Amino acid sequence: MIAEPGALPGERIAIADIFARRRLQVLRLVIPGLLALVILELPLTMFTWNGQTALLLGLPLATLALAALSMVLRRPEVATGAIIIGTLASVGTLVFTHGPSTGQLATQTFALLFLLDVPIVLAGVLAGPLAVLGTVVGAFGISLVVAGTSHLAPDLQAVVVQHNAVYLLVLPQLSQIGIGFLMFASTFGVGRMQGELADLRIAYAREKDLEQLREQFIANVNHELRSPIMALQGYIGLAKELVERSQADAAGEMLTKGAEVADHLADLVRSILAVRRLREAELAPKLEAVELAPTLQDVLHTVAMMFDAQGPVGDARFRLLVADDLIVSANTERLQEVFSNLLTNAVKYSPPGTPIIIAAQAATANQRRQLGMTDPMILISVRDYGAGIPPEQTLHLFEPFTRLERDEQSTVVGTGLGLAICKAHVLAMKGQIWVESTGIAGEGSTFVVALPAATPGAA
Repeated sequence: MIAEPGALPGERIAIADIFARRRLQVLRLVIPGLLALVILELPLTMFTWNGQTALLLGLPLATLALAALSMVLRRPEVATGAIIIGTLASVGTLVFTHGPSTGQLATQTFALLFLLDVPIVLAGVLAGPLAVLGTVVGAFGISLVVAGTSHLAPDLQAVVVQHNAVYLLVLPQLSQIGIGFLMFASTFGVGRMQGELADLRIAYAREKDLEQLREQFIANVNHELRSPIMALQGYIGLAKELVERSQADAAGEMLTKGAEVADHLADLVRSILAVRRLREAELAPKLEAVELAPTLQDVLHTVAMMFDAQGPVGDARFRLLVADDLIVSANTERLQEVFSNLLTNAVKYSPPGTPIIIAAQAATANQRRQLGMTDPMILISVRDYGAGIPPEQTLHLFEPFTRLERDEQSTVVGTGLGLAICKAHVLAMKGQIWVESTGIAGEGSTFVVALPAATPGAA
């Protein structure tokens, strides 16, 4: 299965579900067909019933029963494995009972070797390239064992000598290799095509969701702009009337309130302009070696000034736990904007006085493997102790225009673009960003940014 590298966990689940449903559809056709073949064998064996016959019929029936049960439980991978392994074992048992068990490789046994192509074809139809490869190895091994433990029966030896065709003895193995190659190539190609189709489906769903979010954003902005504009017009009109009545103090109060509304209106306009900045954030910036500690300290100071936080930077409200020797490969301006957004959110969405912790450390080898990274990385986290974020609502948190349901009903103003801009900046700097939260009030949330490590003077 080939999934889009930037796919979110929920989207990966959707892609896996697409493949699972496709496999279930194929199994619904294959299982009845195999069952019909087994039933057709009953008239041929009813007059020679013995332990060998019971094994030859019981093994495929047990396999099909397990596959059918797995389908009821919606476990297509178990059903697929049962059919492939069961068919390979059934054909192998059939070949062995007519070959090594008798000590001779007769014409009938030689013909039965071609049945080993059946599980290879099934692996190609039901599974993927790796399953085909494993089945070919199993079938080829059975053929070699039969050939190595049996001598040619007179009838088969006569055919080989009469036609001077020793090559006939390796035809079953050549057939298995040839069929296996064709099935491997076809499943590999089909798998890639299905993966691309699944990615297109996910991309279409994303675009559709994004369009709905844009429409909702426009509607919200229209509503948000109308109210302050009308209020501003009202305050200015009242101030004008009060001036005409020589009530300067009252007019000043109206102008003060009007100025507050104007500030709010300016914030809304800046949020609207952030849509353009989101597009610009996707462009690759010039990267350089950035010392992390002083850069984050400057951001902390700016955010503290913005919110008029209690005391100087580094007090009980902000805790900066970053070593002086940590250097990342980043763009200074974008790095500052990312953590300005994250810290601003931490202040806005956590109770006053609760600590906000900014920490950084080098990623361990295990952490790099989980991120799919091989180069050294620095993990920078911003933790608050607010209400937290329900895990099921984190899937689309970094998408444009996305806000939590509870935030839509709160007094905190936002457009759902801040985290989207953060994600665009971090990806452009060849990093990753995610959030960790239990959703339990008081435990808060931790936003983590992973950026490539750099050495002093690196470009």
